[in-house]
Amino acid sequence: MESEIKTIDYNVAEKQKDIIAYENGVFPINISSLKSAVGEFMGGWQNYTHGNFSKDEAAEFIENSIKKSR
Repeated sequence: MESEIKTIDYNVAEKQKDIIAYENGVFPINISSLKSAVGEFMGGWQNYTHGNFSKDEAAEFIENSIKKSR
């Protein structure tokens, strides 16, 4: 029973640290998920540009967006 209380106290203390960090503008970011989301967005952007513009215009839009993302 005592070990369970210590575990719960530890978990509560860790959550309090998280809350303080959030209040100070520190948010955990999963880089791999972020890269995946950006990749999915860029794929959609590519489909949009090629579907709505000429091939040359679309290539220019895509090239510019890649340059801006770096």
